[in-house]
Amino acid sequence: MRRNEKYLKLFACCLVIKGAKNILLLDVQRGKTKQLPLSMYYFIEDAKTLSINTIKKKYKQSIDVVNEYIHFLIDNEYAFIIDEHELSRFPHLSLEWDFSSNINNAIVDVYDLNNYDYKTVINQLNELNCFSIAIRLFSKINKQDIISILKELNHLSYRAIELLVDFDSFGKKEAFVNLTKDFPKLISLNIYNFSLNKTERYGVSKCIVTYSTKKSISDKDCGAINVKYFTPNIKHFTESLYYNTCLNRKISIDVNGEIKNCPSMQKSYGNIKNTTLEEVLNKLDFKELWNIKKDNIKVCQDCEYRHICTDCRAFRDNPNDIFSHPAKCNYNPYQAKWKGEEGYIAVTEMTEEEIKIIKEGNA
Repeated sequence: MRRNEKYLKLFACCLVIKGAKNILLLDVQRGKTKQLPLSMYYFIEDAKTLSINTIKKKYKQSIDVVNEYIHFLIDNEYAFIIDEHELSRFPHLSLEWDFSSNINNAIVDVYDLNNYDYKTVINQLNELNCFSIAIRLFSKINKQDIISILKELNHLSYRAIELLVDFDSFGKKEAFVNLTKDFPKLISLNIYNFSLNKTERYGVSKCIVTYSTKKSISDKDCGAINVKYFTPNIKHFTESLYYNTCLNRKISIDVNGEIKNCPSMQKSYGNIKNTTLEEVLNKLDFKELWNIKKDNIKVCQDCEYRHICTDCRAFRDNPNDIFSHPAKCNYNPYQAKWKGEEGYIAVTEMTEEEIKIIKEGNA
């Protein structure tokens, strides 16, 4: 009688991202991640096709490690054990990505409300079925004008609103709390020029309110890569497999009305005063950066965090190379260390030969 083999099966929502030194086990259902040694990657790969007994025979010299891996995955609800005849009952999670409109999100930067007609921008974006809009106010704006902007947005089809504003525009913390109650589409409220740094949640929609002691903000402040900006969900993961997670289906208008991929970038495709957003969308070169995914970018392609990280093409180690590593990233995937950790070395300080040796040693 043929023996009924047992197999270790990862839950469909648990995905593995391989880096140069470590892997990231990503649970897109619970929005959690776990950094694990690279040896776990090869074990998980074997488990896709080999029974537990076959794996143990293959690694009989490291049987204790194999048992440790099995117990870890099961105890933490990343995997479960099934019989061989049950394998076909557990299909893989679909990793396709799509979005219903040509523009998913937009950034509208404002220094002076008189620089251009922001209502024109808001209405044009609405006609393009823009899902999410971020309004960044880089100077103290009259609170009634801010409320007018939010009211305008609230009556249109936007599903999510983000606002960056000077604390002195309202002057009272309670006023910002009221904003989250009055405008449920407000999902993110970033307040600078405050007395301390902290993050809270307000309102029915649990709007994330971030207070900062920075006295001023500009478009040069974007592009930072940090754990707190990671997005461990299925939407972000699948989009990153095919597109740039910052620029894909994004359009931006800077403080002067210039229409760009990102306000921090130099290239303009026209000014909102004499060019419509739809005209810019129809320009083929405007969409070129949308397709630069993390697997195309130097260093990022070797990072275990790449599919939950947001990419920046505005600030790069090599400004002349569009595929260059983000300049504001302080993680070294070849060491698996963040800046500030003991022994950390910036990627820019490593030679190509050193990186090659590490990658070949872990292959």
